[in-house]
Amino acid sequence: MAYSKSISLCAMPYALCDMRLAAIVPAAGKGRRIKSRIDKPYIELCGKPILAHTLLALSKNKAISEIVVSADKKKITILRREIIDRFRIKNARIVMGGEERKDSVFNALREISGDIDYVLIHDGIRPFITNALIDKSLKAARRFGASVVAVPVKSTLKYSEGQARIAYTPDRRNLWEAQTPQVFKRGLIEKAYEKARSEEHTSELQSH
Repeated sequence: MAYSKSISLCAMPYALCDMRLAAIVPAAGKGRRIKSRIDKPYIELCGKPILAHTLLALSKNKAISEIVVSADKKKITILRREIIDRFRIKNARIVMGGEERKDSVFNALREISGDIDYVLIHDGIRPFITNALIDKSLKAARRFGASVVAVPVKSTLKYSEGQARIAYTPDRRNLWEAQTPQVFKRGLIEKAYEKARSEEHTSELQSH
């Protein structure tokens, strides 16, 4: 597991130049939960859409060979013109997103180049990704086959078995909040999504 407080995973003696890494960016989300009339990826932050910040950060990482963005079909033209072309995002292309996040990722997986070795999945609405975080995640994935960025859970959580009855309070020292990027060996994530589509899993971590 790679996470922001750890330094152990960045000390692996693996070079990053002998592989090809594709970044998949799900960006078909709406603004329903935050009650926004603007879809979340296109809300402006410091004069740029959030998605533009994310794609610029990914495009500057030397380990990433290509970027595939999954977008709402109604936003594809806007995404290409107002973000990819306007901000000169290199090696990026667009695919149509699906009904759910897992469908959007699957659509992008089918479009990555044949010589890709590893796949990085990163939410389009997380613009503060850094080169150091990408490199740590990739090194961990090279060692273990997959990695996920996570942070320790700070809130007190309750486990309920239904009807709002608390069964117990889990020890939060053992709990982590999964975030992105998530990096996978290509064959592993492809097999995971074959399983996910047959078993209706909703996230990469549940399905591999």
